[in-house]
Amino acid sequence: MISDKYAIIVESSESATYVTPYFEGKPLKNAIKRLDIGGKILTNYLKDILSFRHLDLKNSDRLIKQIK
Repeated sequence: MISDKYAIIVESSESATYVTPYFEGKPLKNAIKRLDIGGKILTNYLKDILSFRHLDLKNSDRLIKQIK
């Protein structure tokens, strides 16, 4: 049985990603982590992968964001 008292929330913004674990419905403040990987880095990485394998999408930021 899965309980709703335990969870991990992952929030990704343009420049950073935050990971917050919850235990018995309360956030564990000492376990919250900030990663310096956000939407912009992921968009650029996806753009590089798609451009390398299929098409030249280096200048198509809008299209890559829609794919993401």
